[in-house]
Amino acid sequence: MDNEEQKKEETADVSPVAESGVADAKPSPLKFKYFFAGLGSILVILGVLGIVFSVRSFKNLSDAPWVLKVADVLNVSVAKVNGVPVSYARYMEDLNTLKKFYSVPREGVTAPTNDEKISDQVLSRLIVNSMVKDFARQFGITISGDEVNDVKAKLLANCSSEEEALKELKDQYGWDLDDYVDKVVKPILLEQKVADSFANGKFGDLGKEYESGEEVKAGHILFRVDDGSTGSPQVKDADAKKKAEEVLERAKNGEDFAALAQEFGSDATKDQGGDLGWFGRGAMVPEFEEAVFALQPGQVGDTLVKTQFGYHIVKLDDRRVSRDFVAFINDKIFNANIELLGKVHDPFTGFKEEYQKQKEQENQPEDENAEDVELPDEEASETQQ
Repeated sequence: MDNEEQKKEETADVSPVAESGVADAKPSPLKFKYFFAGLGSILVILGVLGIVFSVRSFKNLSDAPWVLKVADVLNVSVAKVNGVPVSYARYMEDLNTLKKFYSVPREGVTAPTNDEKISDQVLSRLIVNSMVKDFARQFGITISGDEVNDVKAKLLANCSSEEEALKELKDQYGWDLDDYVDKVVKPILLEQKVADSFANGKFGDLGKEYESGEEVKAGHILFRVDDGSTGSPQVKDADAKKKAEEVLERAKNGEDFAALAQEFGSDATKDQGGDLGWFGRGAMVPEFEEAVFALQPGQVGDTLVKTQFGYHIVKLDDRRVSRDFVAFINDKIFNANIELLGKVHDPFTGFKEEYQKQKEQENQPEDENAEDVELPDEEASETQQ
């Protein structure tokens, strides 16, 4: 009897798993609770460790692929300009691109002496781009697909083939054409449009104090005179003048100026139809400036303009009272609240110091006129003699 009761007690203590088999087992809710609590704790710990490790990586400016991916997903900033973030991932990508570019000696390119200077180039450009985007948003300035495609076409036209252009981009920057358009073409186009809008007074009273005098928008067709001493083909003065006079008559008779510039021009502006853009007084050689500023919008100069470069046919497209966008941006940078995150150098340190000195000099009272200064008796008598 005792043996039977003992067996019943042992049977009662056997778990459901032992009794019904593993396949039919139903773990108790209590065990699930402890399992998920333990798993949750592990995930939290791993998450905290991951965040701590990621933050350290960001502060140390790591360019590891996983760090850049995390930074991109989390929208991590390397800096903030008036509260607007500058992307960490974009900064590191551009930094590595510029390092790659400068790693190969290139004719006419002076490489920065250290990585800090390269960082300054990258970060200052990204900060200015951020400010330009902010102004573009405020004033509804955008760039169109046609404008972008026009620049792309000109870029490809300068190469013998599209394959060559793509190879050059890949070799120099590690980019494809879309990368170049997004990182270089679009920011430059937007800055040009913002600068033009500012110069034309479309920012209203915001830029009134930056008015810098009259500017003109003009074009020219240059017929170069060259004695051949620099290795270029020789072009005699008389030959250049004769051809220029023939083309001048065609331009005065209403032929398309840009088309004539593309056909006969002998400098880099020929590819833009002779367009010189906007410029103010003092930007061009005196004889050229005098001829252009004397014209009315839409007028082609009656006579050739002779300069040290050769003979020019000139045309005035427009004129305006300009506002200095560079001075405006410099002021905005000087007064901006720029927060730097991590071990990144402030690219505007030297600029702000110099700008402060310049402002202090501008605000100093002017010296008194000479006639208001009293000379000592001896100096006065010597002066009268």
